[in-house]
Amino acid sequence: MGEPEPQPEAVEEKLKRLPEPDKDSHRAKIEGIQENIAKKQERMQSIRDTIERQSNARKSSREGQGGIRGELSACKKERQAKIEEKKAIRAAMGGARIDVPSKKDRPRMSVEDVDRRIQKLEDKQSTATLSLKEEKEVLQEIKALRQSRAGIVEFQANIESLIGAREAQDSKNKEFKSVLSSLDADIDALTAKRDVLQTKIDGENAKEKNDIPSLIEERDALRPEISALYDEMRALRDTFKKDNDIWWEHELKVKAQERIENQVKWEEQKKRKLVEDEEYRQMREADELAQGPMDPFVEQKVFCQSLVEYLEGLQAVEKKEVAKAAAVAVPEGAQKMGKGSENDVEESWGGLAKKGKKGKKKKDSTPKANKVLQHSIARIGAFGEIGLDAPTALEQIPALLATLAAKMAEYDEKAASMPAKAKKGLSKPRKVALKIQPRGESDLKVIIDVIPGN
Repeated sequence: MGEPEPQPEAVEEKLKRLPEPDKDSHRAKIEGIQENIAKKQERMQSIRDTIERQSNARKSSREGQGGIRGELSACKKERQAKIEEKKAIRAAMGGARIDVPSKKDRPRMSVEDVDRRIQKLEDKQSTATLSLKEEKEVLQEIKALRQSRAGIVEFQANIESLIGAREAQDSKNKEFKSVLSSLDADIDALTAKRDVLQTKIDGENAKEKNDIPSLIEERDALRPEISALYDEMRALRDTFKKDNDIWWEHELKVKAQERIENQVKWEEQKKRKLVEDEEYRQMREADELAQGPMDPFVEQKVFCQSLVEYLEGLQAVEKKEVAKAAAVAVPEGAQKMGKGSENDVEESWGGLAKKGKKGKKKKDSTPKANKVLQHSIARIGAFGEIGLDAPTALEQIPALLATLAAKMAEYDEKAASMPAKAKKGLSKPRKVALKIQPRGESDLKVIIDVIPGN
C-alpha cells in the first residue's frame, strides 16, 4: 500500500474588523442622564431648603404665640385629666348591676312552711292510727322535707346577700353618676375652650404660606425617579462594556492574525535581502578582481590629506588678516586726517572747542606674533590618530605639512611593497573610532566612516 497523500493545510479565514462601539454617543447618553439627575437633585435640594425655611418661620410664629399655645396646652391637659378621672370612676363602678333571682326562680316553700309541714306530719304519726304503708309514706316525706330544708336555708341566705349587695351598688352608683355628671360638664366646658383657642391659632397660621405637605409629596416622588435614572445609566454602561469587550476580543484576534501575516512578510523580505546582499557581495568581488588590488592605506592617506587641507586653510586665513592690516597702516611721518584726528582737535577754534566723548578703542587688527591656535576636538583626535600633535602656533604649520607629505609618501611605498593577497584583505571598508577624553569633560566619541571609492 502506498503512503497516504498529504492533505493540504486548512487556510485560516481572514478576519474582518468589527466596527468599534461609538464612545462619543455612549458618553453623550450618559451625560444626558447625569444632567437629568443633577436637575432633579437640585430640585430636591431646593425643596429641602424651602421646607427648612418654612419650618423655621412656623417655629418662630409658634414662639410668638407662646401665651395662646400655652393656654391651649394647659386646657388640653386639664381636659384629658378629667377624661381619665371619668374612666377611673366607670372602672370603679364595676360591670352590670348585680342580678337577684326573681320570685318564680325561688323555692315555693319557705323554711317556716317546711317546719310547719314536718310538725304536722309528726303530729299525724303520733296521734292518728295509720297503716304500715301510710306510716312509711309519712316517714319518707318527713325525711325529704328535712333534706330540702338545708338547701332552702342556704338559698335564702344567698338571696338576702345579693339583695344587700345590689342595694349597696345602687347607692354607690348613684353617687358616681352625680360625679360623672359634674365631670361631663367640666369636659364640655374645656372642649369649648379648646376649640376657641385652636380656632384662634389656626387663623393666625393661615396668614402664613405653608405648602410643606405638597413639597414633601413632590420630594417623595422625585426619589424613585432619580433611582430609575441611576438604574438606566448602569444598564447603559453594562451594555456598552459588554459590546466593547466583544469588539476588543475580536480586535485582539485580528491583530494576532495581522502579526502572523507581518511576520511571514518580514521573513520573506529577509530572505530576499539575504539574496540581494549575496548578489551585491559577488558583484563587488567581481569588480575588485577586475580593478586589481586596492590601496590598503587609503584611510591614513585620507586623514593626512584632510589635515593638509585644514592646515593650508589656517595659513590662508592668516595671510588675509595680514594683508588687511597692511592696507590700513599709516606710513611713518604721515598725519592722520579726518574725523577724530589729532590735527582736527588742535585746530578747532584754537583748541578751545569741546572735546568729544571718548569712545571704545578699536580692536587692533594687526596680527600678533604669539597668537595661540584653537582646534576642535575632532581635529585634535585626527592628529593623534596618525601620531602627531596639533599645532599651537602658525610657525609650526610648515613643518607639519612637510611631515604629512612624508607620511603620505611612506604609505605609498608600503602599499607598493605589500603582496597582492594582503592588499586585498585590507581593502574592505571599516569604521574608525577615535575616543578622546579631555580633562574635566565627559568622554566623547568621534566616528569617521572611510569607504574607498571604486
